[in-house]
Amino acid sequence: ELSATIAYEVIDGPGASAEFSNRNVQGNATWMTLGGGVSYRRRDAGVTIGDDWFIGLPVTGEATFEYDHSDEDAYTAESERGVFSLKKELTRALTVEGGYGFERNVILEASDDVEGVGTNYTTDVMVAATHDTRDDVLDATRGTLSRAEFRVASSLLGGTNDFTRAEFMWRGFKEVRDSRVLALSARAGWIHPQDDGSDVPVNERFFAGGEGSVRGFDWNSLGPVGEDGGAKGGRGLVELRAELRVPAPG
Repeated sequence: ELSATIAYEVIDGPGASAEFSNRNVQGNATWMTLGGGVSYRRRDAGVTIGDDWFIGLPVTGEATFEYDHSDEDAYTAESERGVFSLKKELTRALTVEGGYGFERNVILEASDDVEGVGTNYTTDVMVAATHDTRDDVLDATRGTLSRAEFRVASSLLGGTNDFTRAEFMWRGFKEVRDSRVLALSARAGWIHPQDDGSDVPVNERFFAGGEGSVRGFDWNSLGPVGEDGGAKGGRGLVELRAELRVPAPG
């Protein structure tokens, strides 16, 4: 399966992306996805290889390798990340997963109020749970989607960053009348550096504002800013949003 997209987005401007997937590599039910894209703010590429019966067990194993170059308002960075994870579908709605990741981050440049220009390494372990009862993944009219994720990054695992990070997301959908859908969402996050005084690198901090976050505000404009007015990210985040979605005539 091959797909390609050319689009214009409010934040990223013109962009293009492509993805190729094969659900039965060499006839052994192993699946693979290759993809990448380019836009005003971001250039990325990645490959994921998975098996829904990892070493003969009813558990999905995934290995992902990604490259990303991003131009944010506060910093410009590139990263390479490799992740191995195991996922288990406990019910049709509930999935749990755990994984190990290694990431090399290069902060190429940053505003005067952002520290940490240079290279840092994040090696972490992750556990997460996802619950999804939506009636449609792309255009839900009822149901909920929630996800809780907890990560621990430590120099004991081979990286240079030491912190814990927790994030929770919830979305709810309800059709109120004549195809009008009430969409509610909440997102909360928290990062805590370890006691050795290590700081949280800017690429791991929380940013808010803009499409997909809080509409009506400039990209990453909500949160701590420096003396030059540029966003520098925060260690905590709370977002609440309510929308009434009305179908266009015809």
